Parts: sequence; C-alpha cells; structure tokens
Amino acid sequence: MLLGWIEDVFQKCTPNWDRKSLIKVLDFVSRILRGSEDPREESREEELERIVRLKQAKTDILHLKANKEKWRLIGGLFVRTWTIFKR
Repeated sequence: MLLGWIEDVFQKCTPNWDRKSLIKVLDFVSRILRGSEDPREESREEELERIVRLKQAKTDILHLKANKEKWRLIGGLFVRTWTIFKR
C-alpha cells in the first residue's frame, strides 16, 4: 500500500517540485525503503537515487544554458572561459 502511494506521489507531484523539496522527500522515502527486506523496494530505492542524479544534471544543464557565453565544451568537459578585454 505504501509503495503504491509513493509511486503516485512521484508520478503526479514531482514535476512541480523544486530541487530542494525533491531531495528532502527522496531522503525520507529512502529511509523508509532502507528498512525493508523486499527486493522490489530496494530496486525502487535505486530508482529514487537515479531521479536525484537526473534532477541534479538537469539543474546543471539549466545553469550552463543561463551562462552559456561563459562556458565552452573542450574535450568533453565544460570549461569556463574568461573574457579578455583589449585596451
């Protein structure tokens, strides 16, 4: 019953949450799932951790887009570029 509720919350509510709220809720849910011996719950805990990583990656990408003039892709890594002003 509880796992069905958790799944419903994540499918319907998380798109409207900010990063801080999502991480707080994921922390509570992961504490609940860690106490369980059910393998399905363990796989759901792994899924929750994946969601947190994806949310962080999305936040990083949005940050890069907002500051794209300051960043360049060099060798697969984003590197901050500094503007040199000529006198």
